[in-house]
Amino acid sequence: LFWAAMIKATREWGGDDSQGRAFGILDGGRGLVAAITSSIAVIIFSFSLPENAVDISVNERRAGVQSVIYFYTAMTFIISLLTWFLIPSAKNGHLTSTSQSFTGIITVVKQKTTWCQAFIIICAYCGYKGIDNYSLYAVTVLKMSELEASQITSLASYIRPIAAISAGFIADRFIASRVIVVGFIITLICYGLMFAMDPTAAFNSTSVSYLIIFINLVISMFAVFAIRGVYFSLIAESKTSNKFTGTAVGVISVLGFTPDIFFASISGRILDANVGLIGFQNYFLFLSAFSVVGILTTILFVKYQTTKVAEN
Repeated sequence: LFWAAMIKATREWGGDDSQGRAFGILDGGRGLVAAITSSIAVIIFSFSLPENAVDISVNERRAGVQSVIYFYTAMTFIISLLTWFLIPSAKNGHLTSTSQSFTGIITVVKQKTTWCQAFIIICAYCGYKGIDNYSLYAVTVLKMSELEASQITSLASYIRPIAAISAGFIADRFIASRVIVVGFIITLICYGLMFAMDPTAAFNSTSVSYLIIFINLVISMFAVFAIRGVYFSLIAESKTSNKFTGTAVGVISVLGFTPDIFFASISGRILDANVGLIGFQNYFLFLSAFSVVGILTTILFVKYQTTKVAEN
């Protein structure tokens, strides 16, 4: 409900020269806070249960879950107070009437850069959702244990803040669209290698192929988190009016986060159609297609933005 408001507040906080680092810190901070709070929640849940996990009753499980809910409720309440007192009011001229808001929707929808940003987010978000199957790849293809595979997913929570914040600082120096293009190129190379390599031949944990694949997984995660960290700073790069930032975020997000609807269904069918290496090769080919679209869409964004600036 308050997603657009958060993005707008972040844009205002970043000012004219620090959009990249503002959004990088936002996404990196979200990842870090999520990792910390989930760890605390697990501890709280474990403290609410008896030492002998075999004899846990329904009421004890309920009490454990209730403790976690109380924790997240308290966190939400504390954050609401911090938001109220620490985030300054909108700058003069950024507030709009109802009629201006409807005008803003029409203005935003007419801009080609708005649609480019939406497709950029679709491609980046598919890459983000794609990480969910990395642990399954590690178990099915790389023959790792479930514990070892889970460590790959755990690694992602530490990579996210580093990648997002780093990308933010780089974006302020070289503009966000360039960082995003480079990020998509890196993911395309990583997915291409994952598609081409066959680690099942004489596979062992010390082989060169194992090392290359693991490095590819890590680099692709870094690139995906880097893109996510800065893609909303494209709103400032597109010169969208500050007073219509919330409207732009709403329009872009409606289309941009549709992978939540279709990605799991399509990727699941791809992996189920050919269980094992071939299924994952097709899966990485699927992800590669989004990287290609991401590169082309970002180039179009730059073209449309350059044209718009020239016309003005």
